[in-house]
Amino acid sequence: MARAEDLTRRWAAAALAAWALAAPCASQEVVRVEEGTLQVRLPVKGFAQPSKETALQAPFDGRVESVFVQAGQWVTEDDPIALLFTHEAIAMMDAEPTTPPEVLEKRWGAMFRPREVKCPFPECYIVELLVKAKQNVQIGQMAAVVTPDLSLVAPFPTDMHVYLGAKHKPEVTLWVAGSPEGKFKAGEVGLRKEARGRALAVEIILPRRSKDISKGTALQGWIAVEKDVLKVPSRTIQKVHGRAYLAVEVEVGLDNGTDIELLTPFREGTAALVPAGAKRSPKPGPGPRENR
Repeated sequence: MARAEDLTRRWAAAALAAWALAAPCASQEVVRVEEGTLQVRLPVKGFAQPSKETALQAPFDGRVESVFVQAGQWVTEDDPIALLFTHEAIAMMDAEPTTPPEVLEKRWGAMFRPREVKCPFPECYIVELLVKAKQNVQIGQMAAVVTPDLSLVAPFPTDMHVYLGAKHKPEVTLWVAGSPEGKFKAGEVGLRKEARGRALAVEIILPRRSKDISKGTALQGWIAVEKDVLKVPSRTIQKVHGRAYLAVEVEVGLDNGTDIELLTPFREGTAALVPAGAKRSPKPGPGPRENR
């Protein structure tokens, strides 16, 4: 009973009494409200960008002896990005210009302990490389900017917040703009928020190490979402001035030709849609006069 009353309240704002709609004819279809899973594809598009940028800094004053990567490359936490030596080590190596660099690095590296600049995450995408080989650096100077993931940040779909709260996990299908034949599945979906906490955009984590995706790559696709709901076919809804109306079966009582009693409970002030072409009923006039 409680559920039936709740359904009535939920439909009240969009439902109309049968007297407000034309009487159904034999050709009109009658459908049932039912519980089920609603599936919707919400379109998204945007550009690949770092999900979280981290600056890697020089740990001491010295010189970058070697650089092993370039911007746009993926590395692991074990892969060196650059090799730095102190000024003392550099002075020793520069004093032997005819000795091969690899021999010098091995000889003086054991004594002066060079430092490798490495990814602080299990995997990193090199967003920007800010040093080059044989360049002098100061302690704290930025050597590179990395990110653990690339993500697609797209404008926030109007009804996305409804589905993020659903028990079904959204499924994302994307492709590089202009190449829909190259569809792929993306990862976690979340909302990117500003300082005040208001959601601005939906953020989608992209697959790592994709040869087709780098910073700035244009992407498009959809978020397939599911939610367990009460539903009716879309064709049963009539929209007027941005408001939705649903014609549902109601129980009626007294009828004076102008107004009709509603026995189905509605809140006073509930909007009622008059069907197109319906004629305005005349107001009831006074009863017949008595003969004197």
